Amino acid sequence: MARSFVAKDDATGKLAIRKPREGDQLFRGTPRYCSLNTHYRKEQGRVDDLWAWLYMLVELHIGLPWNRIGNEKVILAQKEKCSKEDLFRTCPREFFKIHDYLKTLKYEDRPDYYGLYSECLAGLKRVHGSFLDRYEWEMDTNEDVATALSISESDWKPHKPLGKSKLAHKSYPFTTKAVFEKNILML
Repeated sequence: MARSFVAKDDATGKLAIRKPREGDQLFRGTPRYCSLNTHYRKEQGRVDDLWAWLYMLVELHIGLPWNRIGNEKVILAQKEKCSKEDLFRTCPREFFKIHDYLKTLKYEDRPDYYGLYSECLAGLKRVHGSFLDRYEWEMDTNEDVATALSISESDWKPHKPLGKSKLAHKSYPFTTKAVFEKNILML
């Protein structure tokens, strides 16, 4: 179901973005979440994965307008006619910015993953959220939330446990700008 988006360039021997295949491509994905490019049977790139991610975020937040439809052609028609105002009607405003950014990307473009992360983090901060907040199904319990990290820290450190912000930073250490900007494949 997946295809490598990089290939060795025969002339230089270096990795390069694989040229998009011409003609109709096999449908790879779930109609509910896939990008319009996937519906149109175009070659899928990194941006198409991000469209699926955005649709899943909307599904988790309020549900997709086409979530009760099973026919791919009908889902495509719904996606084509659905405005972003209807799609994101009660979603965080950051979803609009992410949508507008994804519209600018083409198959070969390397997305600004740090920019996307920053938008999500801005929304989290705007609503005073935290990576350590309870999930909605945990709200009814009176127990303290224990993470594997907080438990292991309390087992071996005789002093007081880390505060929420320090614990969150330790829990998500790979969220620095430098890590996002690291272009391992140089593409």
